[in-house]
Amino acid sequence: KLTADITVTTMVTATFSGTFDGGGHTLTFNYTATGNNAAPFAYITGATIKNLRVAGTINSGYKFAAGIVAISNGGTITNCQSSVTIDSSTSGDGTHGGLVADSYQGTLDINNCLFDGKLLGENTTSCGGFVGWHNSNSTLYISNSLFAPTEVTLKAGTIFARNSATALTNCYYISDWSAATVQGTDAGSM
Repeated sequence: KLTADITVTTMVTATFSGTFDGGGHTLTFNYTATGNNAAPFAYITGATIKNLRVAGTINSGYKFAAGIVAISNGGTITNCQSSVTIDSSTSGDGTHGGLVADSYQGTLDINNCLFDGKLLGENTTSCGGFVGWHNSNSTLYISNSLFAPTEVTLKAGTIFARNSATALTNCYYISDWSAATVQGTDAGSM
């Protein structure tokens, strides 16, 4: 459990399977990727990440950068805020995600979360506001969440999850990401 705000420049590269409680604090993650899977947690399996705000900047010329988890093999992300800037120099498919890059297998439950960071990359496509890719081997639930980016310059992508979420419940967006496939409900319509 975090008991104070911290700043890190390295990521957890081993598979994380425990509970990480942010305690309402901010983890500032400043990282320049040297390969795929750049996120504070590179891999999770059955993990719970809760009550955490992530800020900072991820610079990547590779695939699968994300604000919290690069590759999920099942777990729960709840009461989290991703204020990360993902600055991509990838040309074409980036598969970056505001919270998770790839929901690869298992069941991933994202609940009560907010993305209010930046998704940058004028030559980057195929990204998701919350999840960069939902693999057909996984089950993905996103509920009670808001996509409200500060800035998006990616060429194309999807508001919440590429390849759709298994269920998207009470999810809203505030965005002018005109190149994105719309999912959820426009908060401006409320």
